[in-house]
Amino acid sequence: MYLVASKWGVDPAKAEAFKATGKKMREYMRSVPGIESVQAIQCEDGNMFVVVGYTDESSYKKIMEPGGAFETAAKQNDLENLGTWMWSERDEVIDHDMAMA
Repeated sequence: MYLVASKWGVDPAKAEAFKATGKKMREYMRSVPGIESVQAIQCEDGNMFVVVGYTDESSYKKIMEPGGAFETAAKQNDLENLGTWMWSERDEVIDHDMAMA
């Protein structure tokens, strides 16, 4: 599994809209072939932290390429007007059995 953990900045004035859009985005992304899991938590600072599990790195690259599933859904849901991508960390899961425990 290939994991990507991302932090999104959320304007407090747009927080409810971002949460609603985030829910739609997560539901859609869970239906995309190559995605195994999508989880999100609200951070103490009011921003959002999202972890997506992809089947492998090539699936991630295909989904995230320009015009791919993520960009298309993000544009349709006006994601970047509601939140600001801050950073991401990504890599293969080191110990899959531990990750699933």
